[in-house]
Amino acid sequence: MSMNKNKGINVADLSKEQRSRKSYGSCVFISYYHEDRESAIRIADSLMEIGINVFLDLNDKGIEFLAKIGDDKGLVHAIEEALSCCTEILILLSDQTSKSWWVPFEVGYAVNAKKKVTTVRLNNCIVKLPTYLEIEDVVDQRGNFIVYLHSLISRYHVLYYPEMFVWGEEVIKKGIECIYHEDK
Repeated sequence: MSMNKNKGINVADLSKEQRSRKSYGSCVFISYYHEDRESAIRIADSLMEIGINVFLDLNDKGIEFLAKIGDDKGLVHAIEEALSCCTEILILLSDQTSKSWWVPFEVGYAVNAKKKVTTVRLNNCIVKLPTYLEIEDVVDQRGNFIVYLHSLISRYHVLYYPEMFVWGEEVIKKGIECIYHEDK
């Protein structure tokens, strides 16, 4: 059971009207290749557990529908709208990400909109980073992930409670397990 009294939300669960009001505050857009879906879900859950709002497209029925019917123009617009409601982007990089057409699009949009960009290497990914990501923050070691979580908490003024340090270790462990596939 979570001790966090201020759990984050997935902004993709909100209606288009609710998103446009931005009453939810700050939000981290999670960009990933579809084969990394399970890692994206676990990382989103970890971030929401510590009070960070996320945008994970799995819950966006509009994006899902537009992709299904092949409305490319509508899909591009919907992704741009989703990115515009977020304050930063977290890129999940795996050895498979180079197969994605959408991750580079999302990164380009975020960079152009002057949003903070952070890349997390999944599963000890050895792919060389594209030049445009080398100049941004990269989480590629266990300690860096913990620093990243603390920077989010600080940047978005997430409230701490004394008991947070107890469950916080479990959240960090879950995130590290997801990124590095550890069982410890």
